[in-house]
Amino acid sequence: MDKEYNGSHDLIIDGMFIEIGAIPNVTPVESLNLKLDNDGHIDVGGSMNTNVPGVYAAGDIMNLFEHFKQDITAAATGAMAATSAYNYYKDNGDSNCAHNTEVQ
Repeated sequence: MDKEYNGSHDLIIDGMFIEIGAIPNVTPVESLNLKLDNDGHIDVGGSMNTNVPGVYAAGDIMNLFEHFKQDITAAATGAMAATSAYNYYKDNGDSNCAHNTEVQ
């Protein structure tokens, strides 16, 4: 370390989280007119649903956990969004459950 801490320039630790950035990039989905919060994250409900029916968001791009930005929350919300999307399309008569992921 550049600065001394407790009489040493070495710091012994068991682990570390490194943040590589927290600015959400919603450019690829701007045409969907998703509701965003004040920080630019996609606003989601408890099942990862957005304001657009049938569109779900997960990971660091959404605001459910506010400032928690870790792989485990992204993986968990991804699973929640996938299940919610599957159920939405199944319940709305799409037996193929939306295989087209092209964004216009």
